[in-house]
Amino acid sequence: MNEANSKRTIASQPFSFKAYEDNYGFVMGLCEESGRKPGEELRDLLDEGIRARMNRNGEGSHQAPAGIEQPTPGEINQLTQALQQLVQKTTLTNDMMMRIALHFVLHAVTSS
Repeated sequence: MNEANSKRTIASQPFSFKAYEDNYGFVMGLCEESGRKPGEELRDLLDEGIRARMNRNGEGSHQAPAGIEQPTPGEINQLTQALQQLVQKTTLTNDMMMRIALHFVLHAVTSS
């Protein structure tokens, strides 16, 4: 976690989204390098993407917070694509888990 983010409040509602398949490996690589969980990496990637969008639209400060490097436009595009793909992947995984759980519940009910 970036030091600047350590004092920020975590929202009570989580996001659920379908990530793009080709971003999964990228995020997992980030996790392996940092030793962090995917949710932690995604939270920082989302923060960077939002900050980049705000800067591009002229809605925010054009300077990165202290201790955080300003991403290049290429990095911003890459991060945005990674976030979109991760949202899709997460939703697909959640859908699959729900189908598996439903299968086991139905199997338990019919076996009783």
